[in-house]
Amino acid sequence: MQFFLDSNIEDNVIDSDCIAFLISNVIDFKESELLPKIEELYGRGLVSKGVIGNLEDVKKAFVSHEEHDYKREMLTMAERYEKTTSTLTAYKDEKINHEYDFDDYFEPDIMPVIAKPKIGRNQPCPCGSGKKHKKCCLNK
Repeated sequence: MQFFLDSNIEDNVIDSDCIAFLISNVIDFKESELLPKIEELYGRGLVSKGVIGNLEDVKKAFVSHEEHDYKREMLTMAERYEKTTSTLTAYKDEKINHEYDFDDYFEPDIMPVIAKPKIGRNQPCPCGSGKKHKKCCLNK
Protein backbone atom coordinates (compact mmCIF):
# COMPACT_ATOMS: atom_id res chain seq x y z
CA MET A 1 0.00 0.00 0.00
CA GLN A 2 2.85 2.32 0.75
CA PHE A 3 4.11 1.77 -2.81
CA PHE A 4 0.88 3.23 -4.20
CA LEU A 5 0.91 6.08 -1.69
CA ASP A 6 4.47 6.97 -2.70
CA SER A 7 3.62 6.85 -6.44
CA ASN A 8 2.41 9.68 -8.62
CA ILE A 9 -0.09 9.41 -11.44
CA GLU A 10 2.79 10.15 -13.84
CA ASP A 11 4.54 6.94 -12.70
CA ASN A 12 1.77 5.02 -14.51
CA VAL A 13 1.53 2.33 -11.82
CA ILE A 14 -1.64 3.37 -10.00
CA ASP A 15 -4.56 1.06 -10.73
CA SER A 16 -7.63 1.83 -8.62
CA ASP A 17 -9.18 -1.61 -9.26
CA CYS A 18 -5.97 -3.35 -8.18
CA ILE A 19 -5.85 -1.23 -5.02
CA ALA A 20 -9.48 -2.11 -4.25
CA PHE A 21 -8.74 -5.84 -4.62
CA LEU A 22 -5.67 -5.40 -2.40
CA ILE A 23 -7.86 -3.80 0.27
CA SER A 24 -10.31 -6.67 -0.11
CA ASN A 25 -7.51 -9.12 0.69
CA VAL A 26 -6.45 -7.03 3.69
CA ILE A 27 -10.05 -7.24 4.97
CA ASP A 28 -10.12 -11.01 4.45
CA PHE A 29 -6.98 -11.39 6.54
CA LYS A 30 -8.34 -9.00 9.21
CA GLU A 31 -5.27 -6.76 9.00
CA SER A 32 -6.99 -3.79 10.65
CA GLU A 33 -3.66 -2.16 11.50
CA LEU A 34 -3.52 -1.15 7.82
CA LEU A 35 -6.73 0.90 8.13
CA PRO A 36 -4.83 4.24 8.34
CA LYS A 37 -3.10 3.45 5.03
CA ILE A 38 -6.45 2.48 3.51
CA GLU A 39 -7.96 5.76 4.71
CA GLU A 40 -5.07 7.62 3.09
CA LEU A 41 -5.62 5.75 -0.20
CA TYR A 42 -9.32 6.71 -0.12
CA GLY A 43 -8.37 10.28 0.77
CA ARG A 44 -6.23 10.54 -2.34
CA GLY A 45 -8.99 9.02 -4.50
CA LEU A 46 -6.95 5.96 -5.47
CA VAL A 47 -9.55 3.28 -4.64
CA SER A 48 -12.17 2.02 -7.09
CA LYS A 49 -15.40 2.32 -5.14
CA GLY A 50 -17.16 0.31 -7.82
CA VAL A 51 -15.15 -2.75 -6.78
CA ILE A 52 -15.10 -2.49 -2.99
CA GLY A 53 -17.46 0.31 -1.98
CA ASN A 54 -16.77 3.44 0.02
CA LEU A 55 -14.56 3.83 3.09
CA GLU A 56 -17.48 3.28 5.47
CA ASP A 57 -18.17 -0.10 3.83
CA VAL A 58 -14.53 -1.07 4.35
CA LYS A 59 -14.56 -0.01 8.01
CA LYS A 60 -17.74 -2.04 8.58
CA ALA A 61 -16.10 -5.07 6.97
CA PHE A 62 -13.21 -4.88 9.44
CA VAL A 63 -15.51 -5.01 12.46
CA SER A 64 -17.75 -7.66 10.95
CA HIS A 65 -17.24 -11.09 12.48
CA GLU A 66 -18.44 -12.81 9.35
CA GLU A 67 -16.15 -15.63 8.32
CA HIS A 68 -15.57 -16.35 4.66
CA ASP A 69 -15.60 -19.74 3.05
CA TYR A 70 -12.85 -19.62 0.44
CA LYS A 71 -13.94 -22.80 -1.33
CA ARG A 72 -15.21 -22.13 -4.81
CA GLU A 73 -18.01 -24.04 -6.39
CA MET A 74 -17.51 -25.44 -9.89
CA LEU A 75 -19.20 -23.08 -12.34
CA THR A 76 -19.08 -22.53 -16.07
CA MET A 77 -17.52 -19.29 -17.28
CA ALA A 78 -20.98 -17.85 -17.96
CA GLU A 79 -22.21 -18.79 -14.48
CA ARG A 80 -19.04 -17.36 -12.88
CA TYR A 81 -19.50 -14.10 -14.84
CA GLU A 82 -23.15 -13.84 -13.81
CA LYS A 83 -22.28 -14.48 -10.16
CA THR A 84 -19.45 -11.94 -10.20
CA THR A 85 -21.41 -9.20 -11.94
CA SER A 86 -24.39 -9.69 -9.64
CA THR A 87 -22.28 -9.17 -6.50
CA LEU A 88 -19.80 -6.41 -7.43
CA THR A 89 -20.92 -2.93 -6.45
CA ALA A 90 -20.21 -1.52 -9.91
CA TYR A 91 -22.70 -3.92 -11.50
CA LYS A 92 -25.52 -3.17 -9.07
CA ASP A 93 -26.23 0.10 -10.86
CA GLU A 94 -29.66 -0.14 -12.45
CA LYS A 95 -28.40 1.70 -15.53
CA ILE A 96 -26.31 -1.29 -16.58
CA ASN A 97 -28.10 -3.64 -18.93
CA HIS A 98 -26.83 -7.20 -18.63
CA GLU A 99 -28.66 -8.32 -21.76
CA TYR A 100 -26.35 -7.93 -24.73
CA ASP A 101 -27.36 -8.39 -28.34
CA PHE A 102 -24.15 -9.38 -30.06
CA ASP A 103 -25.94 -9.70 -33.41
CA ASP A 104 -25.52 -5.94 -33.76
CA TYR A 105 -21.73 -6.35 -33.75
CA PHE A 106 -21.30 -9.18 -36.25
CA GLU A 107 -22.32 -9.55 -39.88
CA PRO A 108 -24.78 -12.34 -40.61
CA ASP A 109 -23.40 -15.54 -42.15
CA ILE A 110 -25.43 -15.04 -45.33
CA MET A 111 -25.37 -11.58 -46.84
CA PRO A 112 -28.40 -10.60 -48.98
CA VAL A 113 -27.80 -10.07 -52.68
CA ILE A 114 -28.99 -6.70 -53.89
CA ALA A 115 -29.91 -6.82 -57.59
CA LYS A 116 -29.06 -3.91 -59.85
CA PRO A 117 -32.06 -2.07 -61.26
CA LYS A 118 -33.21 -3.55 -64.60
CA ILE A 119 -33.33 -1.49 -67.75
CA GLY A 120 -36.66 -1.62 -69.60
CA ARG A 121 -36.78 -2.48 -73.35
CA ASN A 122 -38.09 0.96 -74.26
CA GLN A 123 -35.77 2.98 -72.00
CA PRO A 124 -32.69 4.74 -73.42
CA CYS A 125 -29.66 2.46 -73.63
CA PRO A 126 -27.15 3.05 -70.79
CA CYS A 127 -24.27 2.94 -73.30
CA GLY A 128 -25.18 6.51 -74.31
CA SER A 129 -26.00 5.84 -77.97
CA GLY A 130 -29.39 7.55 -77.69
CA LYS A 131 -31.20 4.49 -79.08
CA LYS A 132 -33.75 2.45 -77.17
CA HIS A 133 -32.25 -0.44 -75.25
CA LYS A 134 -34.15 -2.99 -77.38
CA LYS A 135 -32.55 -1.64 -80.60
CA CYS A 136 -29.02 -1.22 -79.14
CA CYS A 137 -27.49 -3.43 -76.45
CA LEU A 138 -30.36 -5.71 -75.33
CA ASN A 139 -29.30 -8.68 -77.51
CA LYS A 140 -25.53 -8.21 -77.45
